[in-house]
Amino acid sequence: MKNPLKITPGLEEMGLALNPFIKTFPDGYNGNVMAVSLKSSDPIGADNYILGIPNTCVVTNPGFNYYFNGSNKPNEHYPSIHIRGYAGTPVPVVDPGSGELVAILTNFMSWNASRPTVNVDIIADKSTIGLSTDDPGFDIVLGGFFVENIGINYLDDTMVELRDRDTGNYNGDVEPIIVDGRIVGVDIINTGTGYKRIPEVIITSKRGRGAKLYPIMDVITKTELNPRLKKFQKSVQFTYCSSVNRNVED
Repeated sequence: MKNPLKITPGLEEMGLALNPFIKTFPDGYNGNVMAVSLKSSDPIGADNYILGIPNTCVVTNPGFNYYFNGSNKPNEHYPSIHIRGYAGTPVPVVDPGSGELVAILTNFMSWNASRPTVNVDIIADKSTIGLSTDDPGFDIVLGGFFVENIGINYLDDTMVELRDRDTGNYNGDVEPIIVDGRIVGVDIINTGTGYKRIPEVIITSKRGRGAKLYPIMDVITKTELNPRLKKFQKSVQFTYCSSVNRNVED
């Protein structure tokens, strides 16, 4: 059969592959996660804290495009997470709309006691291990806070609010713990519900400045009807409470 358009064989397919609007390979980027040791309400997590062993991951930059839609195989959507010395498989939680990282689920008992400091590597991939914030079997809620910078000059007028970046509404209720003008922790009054991404933290104060707070998100089982629950059961039960009995000397 003649080729009336005189298109070189294979050139059309090449054009599709070069089209920037067609996603052909995982291209997540700019995410950053820290492995930290925080005070915890869980006995094993608390032991990790006392021994200086990491017990949770904090997403300090959610990045972009970590949810891969280009595979024809089911569930091949997630980045691979590597923590050197970690005896298990960390589970990334990703928003499929933006591709932002929301959390990295880990097991307290799997952290390596000989590695108090360790990098968390995020590899753009098409792994089947992960959770989507759109999964109807789970609810994404606030689990704790990591206080990176306590700031100065915060008084009783200080408010900390959480704004859902998808709905624009305030979601959840928290109160700052202030000691000598510094935000040393955050009490969670209401965890909120239905988050798709990490919320925006809004600190309001007349004089205070410099505090930096990172929310730590939790995954809660909503129904036992989801056949994938058993795979993640041990991971989703963990709750990190960085504000438990926290003070300036910690």
